[in-house]
Amino acid sequence: MVTSPKITADLDLTYSLSNWAFRYGVEFVEETDSYDFFGEDPATSIFDLATHDYYLHSASVRYKAKNWSATFGVRNLYDKKPPQISVGNLNRSGTAPLYSGYDEVGRALFLRATVNFGANK
Repeated sequence: MVTSPKITADLDLTYSLSNWAFRYGVEFVEETDSYDFFGEDPATSIFDLATHDYYLHSASVRYKAKNWSATFGVRNLYDKKPPQISVGNLNRSGTAPLYSGYDEVGRALFLRATVNFGANK
């Protein structure tokens, strides 16, 4: 079923060097289809009731000092659009399946800074 993939997975790799940390992540949603559910033959159906495997890549760099840290990153590195299905079938947002594994926003940059005012000197 399009809204219930059997396999989803996350992979996070981090490499630390001194005060720096480099992170790369991949989220995966397995291909799905709902042709059987609706009694449709994929070869003759006028509806698109299937999705392909979906990968979402993210990366970030963090610098950590004694009392502060800063992280800069990008989510959906390749600006991957969510898969589309036919309008009128299944739960969806526009023509994208409404499932939490799909990124509806597109590429997003972020900057996070943290300061610890109570740290020992």
